[in-house]
Amino acid sequence: MVVLGAARGGARVLEHPVLRFLGAISFSVYLWHLVVIRVVPLPTAIGASFALRTLATIAITVPVALLSYLCVERPFLRLRPASRAPEPTPS
Repeated sequence: MVVLGAARGGARVLEHPVLRFLGAISFSVYLWHLVVIRVVPLPTAIGASFALRTLATIAITVPVALLSYLCVERPFLRLRPASRAPEPTPS
């Protein structure tokens, strides 16, 4: 779907700053969302509504994921060597 969208000019949509931001923190969101769902207690009024529960989970997960990305993931990405040595070819 992404390939077809890019072929039809959909690449502009994928370059939107919000989507680029979500793409950058997506791994952190993946790691933290279930922790937020399981550990963070929500008030009964929010817990009864699926939509409110989902919005509350997103509102908590995204900032936690952003902090995790900035404080953990990004520093480790900087440790990656700029260029890797080529793999030896078998003889």
